[in-house]
Amino acid sequence: MDTIPGVRVIRIILLVGAIFFAISAFALLIFPEAFIELLGLEVTDALVWAMMLISVTLIALSGNMAMVSISASQFGVRIAGWTMMLAAFGLGAFSLLVPADYNWFNISYAGVGFGFSIAYFSQLVRSFRVD
Repeated sequence: MDTIPGVRVIRIILLVGAIFFAISAFALLIFPEAFIELLGLEVTDALVWAMMLISVTLIALSGNMAMVSISASQFGVRIAGWTMMLAAFGLGAFSLLVPADYNWFNISYAGVGFGFSIAYFSQLVRSFRVD
């Protein structure tokens, strides 16, 4: 049972994030060209390879996020929350820095990243409250 405020919600955010990343990873692995085009970039063999490599790391990340959400201590969940807050912010920022014109996809992807970052941050701040 979680006794630190916010930890239970961080567990849920980690699990939802794991599901989001797993879906993204498999879509990226199966359809890298479509993802590249949605970002507004030119499809090249090197970029397709890079996207497929990223998908493999996202599969590993999603598995680890799910395991942390299910079995880590409260301290471990908070550490993972800080890590993922920064990573989600980076996802949002780099989605806006893509070397192409803005479109609905890269703005939406940035929104998802910033949304997860805010969700983690709000619960991490809550976890420092002393009643």
